[in-house]
Amino acid sequence: MPLEIKDNQAALRDKIAVLRAEFFEEIQTMQVILDAKVNSIQGEYGNMQGKFDGLKENMNRMELGLGNYMAKLENKINILKCYDPVRAYLESSSKHIPSSSK
Repeated sequence: MPLEIKDNQAALRDKIAVLRAEFFEEIQTMQVILDAKVNSIQGEYGNMQGKFDGLKENMNRMELGLGNYMAKLENKINILKCYDPVRAYLESSSKHIPSSSK
């Protein structure tokens, strides 16, 4: 093979090696950026999940509190119904309450 062709081949091999190295470096840079973005998104998701769990827990506590309040209120109403004047009032007022189906 002539010397000029060998020199061209060597130069092409060198250029290919440089391009491969640059390409590999670009891919590594992109991978680092993507990893950082994925970690950021996962962190945000974790924060949102934590907030959602906290809201769900608060809602459950409020529901339990409301259930307890309603049970106490119902007990008080049942106690009041035992008194004759209250029972008479409730019976008379229930006759005057218009039906919602009308």
